[in-house]
Amino acid sequence: MGLIGMTGFGVGQVSLPDFSVRVEIRSWNSKGLDISIKGNLPFSSWESIIRKDLLLSGLHRGHIRVDIYVKIRNAEYDVEFNKSFINSLLEALKREGLEVNISISELFSIPDVLYVEMKEDKRLLKAIRSALSFAIDGWNKQRQKEGRQMEGLVRGQMKKAKSLFERLSKRVRLLDAKGSFEDLQTKGKDVFEELKRLEMNLGLFDKVMEGSGPKGKELDFISQEILREANTFLAKVVDAKASRYALGIKVAADRIREVLQNVE
Repeated sequence: MGLIGMTGFGVGQVSLPDFSVRVEIRSWNSKGLDISIKGNLPFSSWESIIRKDLLLSGLHRGHIRVDIYVKIRNAEYDVEFNKSFINSLLEALKREGLEVNISISELFSIPDVLYVEMKEDKRLLKAIRSALSFAIDGWNKQRQKEGRQMEGLVRGQMKKAKSLFERLSKRVRLLDAKGSFEDLQTKGKDVFEELKRLEMNLGLFDKVMEGSGPKGKELDFISQEILREANTFLAKVVDAKASRYALGIKVAADRIREVLQNVE
């Protein structure tokens, strides 16, 4: 499984005689996972179902916004009188000595006299989830396309970093063999530990890249470690060629980290 981007857009639509639904998903990069659901979802209790469907689609991080537009052409409603409110109103009028003579239309015009609530329609919920599924499919395809582009950039920079590491190792071995090891030291500090850790992290990066699941955070951490070891090496080394190779590794690691900021 390759890299997956965090930026994407998808749309899904379902239309039936009684209602139509349009769902839009857009996302952008974020350190954590943040889901917001907007629009005119008929029932707040359905939001948890939408969130569950999104999480089951394989989200791990990113800011996700879901806009749901529902147009209802024919719906059933539950209507109930607010009996306690009506009784309180009538009693208040009597206490004031006012004659209670009110028409039905006048009564219904008073706020809070009636409870009117649309009945939950399972067909509508099913339509919303279907539209969401279509939107997720399109959104995932965009993120995968972006991920492939970023993977090419990352692999290119990593190839460059490994090539520079080989040159750096060869340079260190050459100077060591010539007895010129002091050219690689400042105040007697050894640089071989940094080389060893650089080699380990470069190998670990490749291993994670070939693995499955989200890789953004883990690859970013490894890149940071490569960057740290390159910086430590540069702080110790005085040989011009070795410094140039280590600086190149640092630049490659920096560019990789920039790309990984938008990888899930």
